[in-house]
Order: sequence, then C-alpha cells, then structure tokens
Amino acid sequence: MANDGLGGRQGAVGGTADPGDGGRTPFKSLLGRGVSRWGGWLWLPCSILWMEAAARLATLGPAFDRSILYLVLFSGAYGLAACFLCGLFKKRGPLAGLIFLGVLWIYCGVQMVYYDIFDTFATFFSAAGAGDAMQFGDIILGAVGHMLPWLLLTGAPLPLCGLAWRRGWLRQVRGGRARWTALGLAAALQLSGAVLTLAAAGGPPTDRQLYTDTFLPVASAGRFGFATGARINLREMLLPTAPQLPPLEEGQGPAIEHPGDYHMLDIDFDALLERDKSDPDLRFLHSFFRQEVPTRKNACTGAFAGKNLIVLTCESFSPLAVDPQLTPSLWRLAEEGVSFQNFYCPLWGVSTTDGEYAHLTGLIPKVNTWSLWQSSENRMAFTLGNQLRDRGYTTLAYHDHQYDYYHRDLSHPNLGYTYKGVGGGLDLTPAWPESDLEMMERTVDDYIDSRPFHVYYMTVSGHIAYDFRHNDMAKKHEAEVSGLPYSQGARAYAACTVELDRALGYLMGRLEEAGIADDTVIALTADHYPYGLSRGQMAELAGAPVEGMELYHNAFYLWSGDMGPLEGLTVDKVCTTQDILPTLSNLMGLDYDSRLLVGNDIFSEAQGLVIFADYSWMTDRGRYDSGTGRFTPAPGASREGEDAYVQSIHRRVAQLYRASAMVLDNDYYAAVLPQ
Repeated sequence: MANDGLGGRQGAVGGTADPGDGGRTPFKSLLGRGVSRWGGWLWLPCSILWMEAAARLATLGPAFDRSILYLVLFSGAYGLAACFLCGLFKKRGPLAGLIFLGVLWIYCGVQMVYYDIFDTFATFFSAAGAGDAMQFGDIILGAVGHMLPWLLLTGAPLPLCGLAWRRGWLRQVRGGRARWTALGLAAALQLSGAVLTLAAAGGPPTDRQLYTDTFLPVASAGRFGFATGARINLREMLLPTAPQLPPLEEGQGPAIEHPGDYHMLDIDFDALLERDKSDPDLRFLHSFFRQEVPTRKNACTGAFAGKNLIVLTCESFSPLAVDPQLTPSLWRLAEEGVSFQNFYCPLWGVSTTDGEYAHLTGLIPKVNTWSLWQSSENRMAFTLGNQLRDRGYTTLAYHDHQYDYYHRDLSHPNLGYTYKGVGGGLDLTPAWPESDLEMMERTVDDYIDSRPFHVYYMTVSGHIAYDFRHNDMAKKHEAEVSGLPYSQGARAYAACTVELDRALGYLMGRLEEAGIADDTVIALTADHYPYGLSRGQMAELAGAPVEGMELYHNAFYLWSGDMGPLEGLTVDKVCTTQDILPTLSNLMGLDYDSRLLVGNDIFSEAQGLVIFADYSWMTDRGRYDSGTGRFTPAPGASREGEDAYVQSIHRRVAQLYRASAMVLDNDYYAAVLPQ
C-alpha cells in the first residue's frame, strides 16, 4: 500500500506535466509548459535578435545608442511576421522557421567574413563578382577561420531551437486569430521603427535618409541591423529612389568677367535647362553645376605641360611601410616630389575599384554598382587618357592581374587607354599576387620611345593576405624584412611594399637611362588603405594607434626629375583622391571644366574637402564624424559661425554625393559637351 501511495503521488505530479515528460520535476514541467505556451510567439523574434546582435558585435562592436531600439523593433517585426508565415505550413511550421533562421545565419555569416576581409559589408550587387572572388579561396578560408567563434555564436539559436522542436516546445502560432494577431503586432513594430527614423535627431546621414533613400552598406547595417540593411539594399536595386536633397537656391551662378582665367568650358546651362525641362535629373545637374564656382588658373597651371605622364594606383598602398633603406625609390618620390601633408584616401562601399574610379574620374563612386564598369558606357571626357590621347599622346594602361577582373577590359579602353592585363596581352609568371616588377619589365619597352606618352598602372603586389605562406610577393622579399620588429602580418605587408618599390626603381632607372626623367611626371597613390592589416598591425607600422579618419590618411606622390616651380613645395591643405584628376589636368595645361568634377585642383584657391563613404567629412576648419554626429574644429580654427558652416558643408556633401551618382547614371558629359 505504501508503494501504491508513493506511486499515486508520483502519478499526481506526473499528471501536471506534458505527456511523456519522463518524470520531470515540477519546475521543469512548469518551464516546459511556459516555453510551449509562449515559444511559438517568441522563438523567432528572440533568435533573430540574437543573430543580429552577435553579428553586430563581431563586426562593428557594441552599440549604446538608438540602434539598439531599432534592432529590437525590427527583429521583433521580422520574427512575428515569420510566425504568421510559418503558421501556413501547419505541422511543418517549425521546420520552415528553422530554414528561415538558417538563411539569416548564412547571410550574417557572409557579411561577417566579407567585413573581416574588406572592412565593409557586401551588397547584393557584389554577388556579380562572386565567381571571380573564388580565386581568393585561401583568403576566404582564412577569414572563415578567424570569424569561426563568432559564426558559431551567431548560429547558436539554430541547434537550440532544433532541440526545442524535438522536445515539442515549439508549438507554432496557430489559428486564424493568433496568426493575424502576430501579423498585426509585426506591422505595429515595423511602423514604430519607421516612425522613429523620422523623429530621430542627428547629423547626416540621418536615420530618415538611411531608411528611405540613402543606402550605405556599413551605416545602414550598423544603424538598423543586417536584415533591414539587406531589405533597403534590395529595394534600392529593384526600385531605386532619388534622395531628398535640400532645394537648390535660384541663381545664375557666379559672375565670371574673364572666363579664360578659369578652368571652365563654354557651357550654356540656361539653354540646357530649357532643352531638358522635362528631365528632372538633368535639370538638377544643370542647376547645380551652373552655380558651382570654377577654379582659377594659378602659378602651377601648365607646369608639366608636354611632359610624359605615368600614373599609378597601387593596391593597398600605405606610406607607413615606406623606409629610406627598405624602399628607397618610394622614399625618393616622397622626399623629392611635392609633399602633400594631409592627403586622405577613403574606402568606399562596393568594391576595391571604387578607389580607382575616384582617382581616374574625379567623382565619388556610386553605391550599389561597380562605378568603373558602369562608366564604360559613358562619355568620360575629362579622364587623362582621353584628354592626352586627343593631344597626340600614346596612352597605355596595364594591370598585373586578370585583365577582365572587374571588367577593366571594358572600362579602361573607354577611359582612353590601349589596355593590357594578364590573359589579355600581358604575360607574367603565374603567382599570387603577381609581380609589379615583372609588369614593369614587360611593359616599359612598349612606350619608352613613343614620346610623349601617358601610361596608367594598376598594381597588385600589395594585395592581401599578408603572410609568408600564401603571398608570393611576401615570400619573395621575406629575407629583406626579417629584421623588422613587427608581427608576421606587418612584416609580410612591408615585403609586398618592397616589391612595389623595386618596380618603381626599375621604371625610374629606365627613364634616367633614356634621358627623359626630367621630362616625365610620376603620380602615385593608393586605391585604399591596407584593410588586410589589423588595427594593431597598422599601429606597429605607424608607431602609434591608427584610428578614426586617420585610418584613411595616405599619400599622393607627385614627382618629376625636374620639378620646376613645384620644387620643394609642401601642401598643408586637406585633399583627397578625387582631387588628383583636376590637379594633374591643371599641371598638364589641359582644357577641362572644374565645375563638373567633385574634386578640385589642390593648388587652387578652392577649399579642401574630403568626403568619406558614410557622409563624414573633413575640411581645413575641422572634421565631422557621422558615427558620433560631432564636429571637431581643427586646432586654432575660428569658431565664429561654426553651426552655419557645418550645416553648409553637410548640404554640400549631400549634393556632391548625389550629383556624382547622377553624372554616372545620366551619362552627363555626353549631354552637355559637344560631340
């Protein structure tokens, strides 16, 4: 009887649990019932929030601002909407939910790995180059290995929810009323997040801009989360919206008494406005450029007219690795040429060709496209290749990697060059990355006797990854950097820079041997900073932490054997990649319209302006960080009228960003210049 009584008590306790609970304790039984009751409502929203938060921590670090609220609201909205959809699958609803979470985990994982490699997030347009990217399999696998703990943490809800499903806890939202309630709550949360973007304070890009009409990969994902960033990215691809810009003031533009003193062409914007009165994009561009102030010709105008010109965009170059003993040719360019003390090379948001595009066109790259490729169908009238070819120069371009990578086989001929790359007229020893020195050795004879010439090089020896196992250029120069007091990554990067230096040494030697060094100009800059280095490794090279906008501080080397009036010149004005084209056009004495470019001749009286991908900016008067929404005045700068000044630069940055994209989208130079 005693046993029967104990059994009865056990049965009574067991009767309060779910069937088949295996004799769980009352607490576990209560927990099971609670999870079973609310799990159908909460498991998807909570799982999405977990994944979003973990991916954010892995890439951008923690956020202690309103982005947390956006993350909660939008994760809840997506989760409850998914609950509604999963209810349509009846018994397979939990499986559908797990598949949804799996897709989100893969998307977040791709973004985490992409960010680890490129220091930015991928766009859906980036998928167009996925096939080409597979040739960098070792780099991708290395990034996966580096991010593996975060990938596992981000995906933790998948096995946990799978286990809960097996235990019968994931009883999905069923019944018409419950499912429609979930959908209504999802809509309410989504609407709350959207309304919040309208009310949020802060400088550009505002929450409203990012949410409604301005997709910026890092800023959008950082502000709203990866899922919302993906939705905005997809919307802008399929249904692009025109950003809401401050209206242009009515006016005829500045009065120019002597047009010949300025870099401007004879363009009748009033006639163009009348001609294109039914096209809002062209009307905006005509009105905007009509009011731009052209730059005045100056003491440097034509200083290099008639000289040969060699321009280089160097893969991941940084002056931090330049050393008088290790890289004597780069050191020579830096010491004997013009010294630009405050030159910045921003990293843009879509592809590494964005830096090359800014360099060659004087424009800001457009988000959501490969701007250099898109420009291949446009009239690129102001590029050095086209301008100098029209003046009788031999114009050639070379790249020591796959010739059609990023479709350079289409863009570069349109920029005015006869173009060669590996597999398309340039034969190099197979290696990764390929040798800059060998490219010089195989190409200098093409033009050394064809004067005047203009040659453009896009190098590759500085490409990631920086180690002595997978990087052939690092291995080639490993012994030369073995004594450097750096970690392996920093030493490997320095070794890659040695290869670039040897290529320049060979080039300069050939110019001097031919007796034309005094008649040749070399202009060199980077496409972007070496994002393959960690912040710690960059600090090793710099001897101090490298943070914030200083991450983009770089070099523009401008050298000739005979510097003429530029001898010993030091420039303190802030300047940037887009300024190189108008600066070289001025020095070469070319006819161009300074109003139609984003950049300005650095030697002109125009205010220096550096624009970054997230709408941060820098002038000689100070810098604005869009991440913090703060303006920091430069040391000694006047504080008078500061608020009005900051707002005026905000306005100008937004207009230049949009105008630059519209120039590309509308083939604007073909619309305003005579054929």
